[in-house]
Amino acid sequence: IPEDWEDIKIKDIVKVSQGLQIAIDDRFTTPAHNRVFYITIPFIEGKKEEYIENPKSSTLCKKDDILVVRTGSGVGKIIRGVEGAFHNNFFKVKPSDNINIDFFYYFLTSPRVQFLMAKYAGNSAIPDLNHGDFYSLDFLIPPLKEQEKIAEILTTWDEAITKQTELLRAKELQKKGLMQKLLSGEVRFSGFSDEWEEVRLSKIIKLQGGYAFKSEEFKKKGIPIIRISNISNNSNYMEMNDLIYYDELSNESNFLIKKNDLLIAMSGATTGKVSIYNLEKKAYLNQRVGLFKVIKPTLINYSFLIQFVFSNFFSVQLKSLLVAGAQPNISSKDIKSLKIKLPSLPEQRKIAEVLSLADDEINLLKNELEELKQQKKALMQKLLTGQVRVKV
Repeated sequence: IPEDWEDIKIKDIVKVSQGLQIAIDDRFTTPAHNRVFYITIPFIEGKKEEYIENPKSSTLCKKDDILVVRTGSGVGKIIRGVEGAFHNNFFKVKPSDNINIDFFYYFLTSPRVQFLMAKYAGNSAIPDLNHGDFYSLDFLIPPLKEQEKIAEILTTWDEAITKQTELLRAKELQKKGLMQKLLSGEVRFSGFSDEWEEVRLSKIIKLQGGYAFKSEEFKKKGIPIIRISNISNNSNYMEMNDLIYYDELSNESNFLIKKNDLLIAMSGATTGKVSIYNLEKKAYLNQRVGLFKVIKPTLINYSFLIQFVFSNFFSVQLKSLLVAGAQPNISSKDIKSLKIKLPSLPEQRKIAEVLSLADDEINLLKNELEELKQQKKALMQKLLTGQVRVKV
């Protein structure tokens, strides 16, 4: 710890205000002159906006204030940039005058502090971070001018991350519009005028099912098994966290997958989500994960099939067939019953080529965004601990 830094507990420099619990019947869905915006977990998750009347002044939050989520799956999450009265699921933290508010925000969002808050909240069904545990967090305080400089540096990285995120979203929306036009035939390339043929997927693909692995036979190393939990969103970036492994299968050819294979989750919370397997090494397919295999290459180009499966034309049809319930699922038969419009193979290849170029641009932006996030994370570790000092 640098000599001119102080090592204290958070309780010595912050004031904590608890949020307000308002009954559902006393909330409103529309604003009015005497109503105040109600900051809730559903609002943070983008689900709904609510308003309340006559909140206590201690429960009001300005955009520069800092809220901490104290309960639930998002415990420890730090919220800024919102204005209104805050729910009891949050508490507001206000540091003393010798603490720069932006520096304090970066301290709370640092990986170490986020880890500690999650740890203190516990592993119960509803984790809860109490004031006492929050107050017990260690806090390193550099001189005020150094706090301001550190906050300024990290803010620069945040601005770059925000700009990159906006650029990525714009590119994804652009590609989505391009898919809508090209895969419907609304926009055609010059030199192509043939009629498109609408067929069911059963005519052009086979959906290979996975192997029923026994959990007691899982290994810590070996050949990875791709489960439905690895397919979390429609992306060619498959989730590779918490991989499990298995020994060689005697009949492995039936359940083997390789790079660029197209997979779909057929049950559970991710039912209907698709991903491309993006590792170089081979893997095995678990049960309830389907593998698309082209059986009529004279009718469909594989890259064109991938673009179709990632499009709204596929997802909208699929959604209408999903079997709801505690464990949503869809059958191989249902998937193969879906329809696809097929231009000639040369036109398919042209469409796939253009959309693949858009994918390459999107993936490049994603990689750059991840790099910025990793750079910021490393900077936080060095700057907030005094490992690297800044000139003021």
